[in-house]
Amino acid sequence: ARFGGPTDVATTRSAPEGITLISRALVFIVFQRYDALSSRSAVPLTLSPHRNVVVMRRRTRRRRSRELILLCLFIAFGLLLHLCLPGPPPPQHAFAATPQHWRSEVERAHAAAAVARRPAAVPEESITYGAPRPDAPAGPMELFTASGRLFPVVVIACDRTETLRNALTSLMAAGASAQDILVAQDGANSAVAAVVAEFGVSHKAKRPPLVPLDGAQHIARTYKFALTRAFEDVFPGAPAVIVVEDDLVVSKDFFDYFSAVAPALERDDSLFVASAWNDNGFAKHGDPGALRRTGWFPGLGWLLPRKLWETELHPQWPDGHWDHWMRSDDVAKGRECVYPVVNRASHESEYGTFLDSWHDKRYFKPIVRQRSRFDWPSDAWRSVLRDVYEDRVRGLLAAAEHVSDVNAAVVGSALATTTPLALWFDFEENDDAPPGAADAWAPPPFVCVSEPFDLWHESRRGDHRGVHEVVGVAGRPVLLVKAPVAYDSLRPDGLTPLARAECPSVTWEDLGKEG
Repeated sequence: ARFGGPTDVATTRSAPEGITLISRALVFIVFQRYDALSSRSAVPLTLSPHRNVVVMRRRTRRRRSRELILLCLFIAFGLLLHLCLPGPPPPQHAFAATPQHWRSEVERAHAAAAVARRPAAVPEESITYGAPRPDAPAGPMELFTASGRLFPVVVIACDRTETLRNALTSLMAAGASAQDILVAQDGANSAVAAVVAEFGVSHKAKRPPLVPLDGAQHIARTYKFALTRAFEDVFPGAPAVIVVEDDLVVSKDFFDYFSAVAPALERDDSLFVASAWNDNGFAKHGDPGALRRTGWFPGLGWLLPRKLWETELHPQWPDGHWDHWMRSDDVAKGRECVYPVVNRASHESEYGTFLDSWHDKRYFKPIVRQRSRFDWPSDAWRSVLRDVYEDRVRGLLAAAEHVSDVNAAVVGSALATTTPLALWFDFEENDDAPPGAADAWAPPPFVCVSEPFDLWHESRRGDHRGVHEVVGVAGRPVLLVKAPVAYDSLRPDGLTPLARAECPSVTWEDLGKEG
């Protein structure tokens, strides 16, 4: 789930659900009756000169015995109903509703989750992690892949059979075997189970909940179920797992990529996960071996170390919007994610719980996935170690031509030169505004610089401490730099960053989004 979603996904109550509720009520009444019987004062069975009294006491004992037997039968019946009948169904995917309905739901959820969604940029001086350890001995993940094994994969599924089949086919084509894959299913859709059986992979199905949940809760609980079963039951010896959803298709070098970057996670404490997804991976001429760091958790095919799961994530896993939670300061703690410039996964579904057709057509379908297998160098991970990465970014800025005009940046980016170009801007995102604010539904001002360079309208996606790196049509390196963040000391004296007031007014309709 990549977008903030509705908090009240409606579910229609079915007949089985009604029976399940009755069974729960029955069990409750039975236990109440049992408590009442248990709390009665015992009648002492002493001899009495009155025969009728003795008879009444004996009848009382026999009556209680019969009642207890009936109570046990009712309990058994109620439990049988609870175990055999399904609870409320999980929320349907967006294609079950009209696009207009889901567009409004997605937009409403975006506003509601805005503040939680966007972590603050981490100032340079606040990074307190120790220096990376490039010469440290190999860790568990590196040793695991060095032995010839692939990181196992957890596929999150619900009721989409064709996309699941395509996802499993692509994983097998990338080198995975059946024992490397677990499909964790939300619910018990028999068609999905048939696809799983077709590939012979491991399968764990989560029972429907006893009470209705919204979409975000369903997804968060399914992820927790899937990751718990993966680490504890299916892959107990794996030092990490790769997490994908059932609508992702992966590249031929998908596993090679994660093997190539895993050593960086073990040697650099300022990193915590790696993803196969670049939110801004639209360019058709990107470097297939280039790696980047970002403070924004991308998800969509990501490597989760066992240590991170067991010590940090599992004990406090949220009950909704788990991906926003992963991006929060409390979880990320200033750490970053590794991702490739050229995506190692692509997205197939047009609709999802928190995805509409506008976002899909604009930001998912244009993604360029690596099609051929890339031969990753054995030391590729060194390029994303913090100190090496910072030296590279600072070197680019030190050698750059600096501008604060968008038109000048667009023209300059098309020049055939290796001299970097840096465009400086200084404005805040309006998705920091409280829901209901006057400009809460306007595009964020970042569109002023994102549109000319084909980036997401949300500035945090793919950025590294306020910097986006793109490549001009002729190969020129271009840096979009937010001031003041971490690199303001490299801005030339006298250069005033682009201000929000200098940007033209843009509406969602201008971006092709219907109201």
